[in-house]
Formats: sequence, structure tokens, C-alpha cells
Amino acid sequence: MSFSEPSQRKRLGQVFLKDGNMIERILRSYELHDQSKVLEVGCGAGALSIPLSERCASLVIVELDPQWLDLMTQRLGHLSHVRLIHSDILDVDLAQLGLHGVQVLGNVPYYLSAKLLQWLQTQIGSVTDAIWMFQKEFADKLLASPGTKSYTSLTVFTQFYFEIELLVKVPKTCFQPVPKVDSSVIRLRPRPVPYARLDEPLFFGMIKTLFWARRKTVASCLAKGPFLSVPKTVLEREDFVGFAGLRGEVLGLDDFIRLYDILKDEGAFLIS
Repeated sequence: MSFSEPSQRKRLGQVFLKDGNMIERILRSYELHDQSKVLEVGCGAGALSIPLSERCASLVIVELDPQWLDLMTQRLGHLSHVRLIHSDILDVDLAQLGLHGVQVLGNVPYYLSAKLLQWLQTQIGSVTDAIWMFQKEFADKLLASPGTKSYTSLTVFTQFYFEIELLVKVPKTCFQPVPKVDSSVIRLRPRPVPYARLDEPLFFGMIKTLFWARRKTVASCLAKGPFLSVPKTVLEREDFVGFAGLRGEVLGLDDFIRLYDILKDEGAFLIS
């Protein structure tokens, strides 16, 4: 039986894969097996959903747009191992749904990318990994190294919680309608143990401060930034001297941890 497809909604960032070879390549990158438990973020016309339903033990599809959810209900609703949920993914709590050890997959709307990363961090206890397709420029930020143009506070946030791997580069011509930019499929795997046990609000307040003015030095950002109250004794410490003249954008995670320890020892605190 054939079903007519709804029109794509530009306001929801709906750009769908149409290239069959690329779809198969992306599916292979998921490394699914007959015991895989999958949650797909958004289904669209089912370019990934339908083959996913044939390759995993269970599939939960979360779709915000009712027109595509209705279409997938027609196409997959008869399958006992497929569950369809009408919701914004940002409102979903995997544990409350009884989902544990799931692989989270999908073609992420570009406008949702940063918020979805924050959501994923809150769901770490329920997720084995996430494999998402992002706009290439956004993916480059997640993969960036210190000292590069793409390295931002978002990079630090993501790499603090996840090990990140580039899997597939996807040209814009694989989509319909054709977007202005290429995309990348990346894997985000929660770190098996926390990168460091620390006061996370204070740590990320420090990160926000150090990227507040990219061209300023660490010492200048800490002295003038609007997010932290930093005692002057920090600037006087011998172990701070090596950081003072650097810019935050050249520091790696280990450097940030050492700098955090100094601030914590001296009583720095967030400005509410």
C-alpha cells in the first residue's frame, strides 16, 4: 500500500535525506545488531525509520510534527517492536519512558542542535551513544581542537561529557530540498567515568568567562568577566602565572581542570 507524503515544513528545519547510497552508508555507521534498542529523533518520511525498524530489536520514534507521525503510524504502526511518540524530544525523559541502554539516532534540525546536546547530557544514564547528523560547521565545533577557529565553549562542554567521533561526511546534494551547507554524522559516546568530579556550575561558569572575549587573556577575562567573582589572590598564585597571558581558546580540558582547581581553592564563585 502506498501513502501520500505531507509537505515539508521549513519552520521546523525539515530537510530530508533522499540519496539511497548515503542512507545505506549512514545506516551501516550505526553498527546495529538484533539486540539494538534505538530511539530516533524525528522520522520525516521514514528514510531512516523504515530500515531501522528492520535492523533492531526495538525502535522508539519521537516526532513533533503530527503529519509525519501519522504517516509513520500508517507505515510502521502495525509492528509490535515499534513505538511512536508525539512530542518535542526536549520534553522526553528516557528513564520515565522505561528506556535504558538505548542508541539515540537521527537527522537533527539545525536550529535544535545546541539544545539537543544539552538534553543528551541530562539523559546520559540511559544512553549507550548518540549518532546524529549535524550541519558541518556545527559538527566541526564539537570535534575542534584548542587553538582552532572552531573551538568554542560548546566544544568544551561537549568534550567534557562525551567522546566524539566523525563517522560520515554528507554533501548537501544528498538532501531535498538542497540546503546551503554540507552535513556530518558524528558519534557522541558518554565517557565511561566523569572527566573530573567537580562543581559543574562553577566550572562551566569559568568556561563561559574565558570565552566571553576570545581575544582577551585568561587574566583579563577573570578580572573583568561578568559571570564569576574571582579573588585577586588567584592572580598572585605561582601556579596561575603560566595561564595569565594565554587565551582561553588555546586551553585543553586538562588545562581547564587545573585552572578550575586554582579558582576553587581561592573561593571564586558564580555571580547570580
